[in-house]
Amino acid sequence: MNGEHSLKNKGIYILTGAVGSGKTTFIFNWLKDHPFSGGIITLTRQNCRVLYDVIGKEEINFETPPDEKAETVNIGRYKFYKSAFERAEEIIENTDFVKTGCFVLDEAGPLELRGEGFDKAVRKLIEINREYGTALVFIVRENCVNDFITKYYLADSIIRTKENFSL
Repeated sequence: MNGEHSLKNKGIYILTGAVGSGKTTFIFNWLKDHPFSGGIITLTRQNCRVLYDVIGKEEINFETPPDEKAETVNIGRYKFYKSAFERAEEIIENTDFVKTGCFVLDEAGPLELRGEGFDKAVRKLIEINREYGTALVFIVRENCVNDFITKYYLADSIIRTKENFSL
């Protein structure tokens, strides 16, 4: 394999399902069986969300405590560190996509639809898919899929649930 990926399908996939349906747990376990894959996964640690860099195995503080005074991005009752989104963009910039067969971004939803959150990361990953052929998996909330496809011009993307997921 020459240290390069061997996944056959290089498309853009949307993994979707209801909130709390196990999409993140599913993809996290899937990634363990695909060593030439990378990504940024949103995990919950001690009732607080963190970003997990699959390749670097780094956890990044993501959800802010209610009384936090740092620069944040807000959606409903949730507040996220703006610096965590910036760190996610750095991870993408530093990933060797020649050797990465698949990259996962968990998760896209209302923030991205309004041009915030992982919006820049989504756009960069779509460019990378076109340049390197790296398969992408965007985890997208069920109620946001159609708007996500429209916003990012992904009419040719493949929609999957955890029950029928494959690349």
